[in-house]
Amino acid sequence: MCQGRCPGPRARPVYPGADVRGKTSELTRGRPAVRRLSVRPGGAPLAPSDQRQARAAIGEALVDELWARTRIALPGFMGLMLIAWPVVRAAVTTDPVARDVYVATLAIAVARLVLTHVILRRPTAVTAAWRYRLMLGGAAASGVSLGALDVLFFQQLSPINLAVWTMFVAGMAAASVISMGARPEVFLAYAGPALGVIALVSLVWPREGLGVVGAACALWLPYGLLQAIDYRKSRVAFLSLNAALDSNVSELRAKNRELEEMGQRADRIFAALAEALPGKTLGGKYLLEERIGAGGFAVVFRATHVGVERPVAVKVFRPQAGNDTAEALERFRYEGRTGGMLRHPNVVDVLDAGLTEDGIAYIAMELLQGRALDAELGEPMAIARVTTILAQACRGLAAAHAAGIIHRDVKPANIFLQRQGDAEIVKLLDFGIAKVTTRVRATDDQLTQTGALMGTPVYMAPERLLGEESDASADVYSIGVVLYRALSGKLPYEGSLGEIMVKAVSGAPPHLREVAPAVPHDLATIVMRALAHEPSDRPTAAELADELTACLGRLAGVFSAQIPNS
Repeated sequence: MCQGRCPGPRARPVYPGADVRGKTSELTRGRPAVRRLSVRPGGAPLAPSDQRQARAAIGEALVDELWARTRIALPGFMGLMLIAWPVVRAAVTTDPVARDVYVATLAIAVARLVLTHVILRRPTAVTAAWRYRLMLGGAAASGVSLGALDVLFFQQLSPINLAVWTMFVAGMAAASVISMGARPEVFLAYAGPALGVIALVSLVWPREGLGVVGAACALWLPYGLLQAIDYRKSRVAFLSLNAALDSNVSELRAKNRELEEMGQRADRIFAALAEALPGKTLGGKYLLEERIGAGGFAVVFRATHVGVERPVAVKVFRPQAGNDTAEALERFRYEGRTGGMLRHPNVVDVLDAGLTEDGIAYIAMELLQGRALDAELGEPMAIARVTTILAQACRGLAAAHAAGIIHRDVKPANIFLQRQGDAEIVKLLDFGIAKVTTRVRATDDQLTQTGALMGTPVYMAPERLLGEESDASADVYSIGVVLYRALSGKLPYEGSLGEIMVKAVSGAPPHLREVAPAVPHDLATIVMRALAHEPSDRPTAAELADELTACLGRLAGVFSAQIPNS
């Protein structure tokens, strides 16, 4: 997009690999951005040898286009000549010269057809320069033969037949603006004799009623030439823009490879650090013992708080390519601040967060025993167990919402099933991209409004996928997706990631009972309400927890398992 004022007709041109920002608007206005190929990316002058190379590349591409379009147009030319036969038959059969020229015109077309379709079926068999010469010579031969027929037919055909023949010639010349417009001189070599002769003979040998035809041909020829020139300019601009984009893509790929290599080096460095960290005391408080988990942005260690001899889990920030900025570090620390605001049985307890003297960021949390819900997904889970798990998750979310915190990344991997004897306690994890509606500090608001799509798209509410303002109801939608998947074994929408996102913003998913008939009707209704397209139609997290608990009671009659109601 143009920033501020778009460049005018005198804007700096592009060449393959040049900076193309702001040029697309010129193309759409019909003012080609290419005037000369003399600028490198960034505005540095291009060496004369590189200018020649850039022009040669575009010139060869234009010849390739001319060759391809001529291959397509030649059968049409021959078809028109045969269609015109009833109009010119009287002149051809009575005048041997006209017959010979007519046959020669067809023979030239056949020769060009055989040359392009048979002999040189692969255009790379000859150089671009030779292909250009062949196209120019063939076009000139066809144009001269048509001009000769114009002279012969002008005196012999009736006014009506001559007008029809002129229409045929004008039609073929009009079509050649596209088929030969890539090189206007080739167009002129073909259309010049064909139309110019009609205009000339109408002046030399005036015939009643045909003066207008001659004047029309005289006007159309320069108009067609201007159209061909404009077409060539637009094609040069298009090819230059494509080449520039290809060059930029190549540069981006090279930079991506560099970033990947940097990331691999960072991973190796961090892996070495992670191997060295066990046995070290972090921040003077946490004795790291062993690594128990790793994610994209952090590594989790089992540790002991040396002051109180309490086992804890310590998450250590993991810098890598794309995650090695000050903002990424601040976002990690933001997770610690956000988690520390919550105290609830169904939310992981964040005990501490800090930055060591060596610059290692960490978050200390309660140590959990068990596994995340995503480890159990696949086939449909038991209805009672799903309802129990998600009712607890909703109570944890309700506590977060009451504290002004929107999780924004509710998914099975962030719903942890902790074993405490025979009981199973659900813990919500990872408030790293949570949004605090009651802002704690000014920078926190900036971290949650970067404009990027943060979270896991298949569990996102439609309003979040559309980049619209969202509230706590978006978390409820995510719980609905988890319920749907756990009960049916399938996501509400299936397909590629892009298809899932399009379907999610377009309408409601298939009803849960259509894909999982065993799910009771009242439970399915609760799930579909959570998946309502309009945020206002969804229940709150607290209401959803109550509805799931009540549903579970109805299903079980007298349900022996107690759901924590904190």
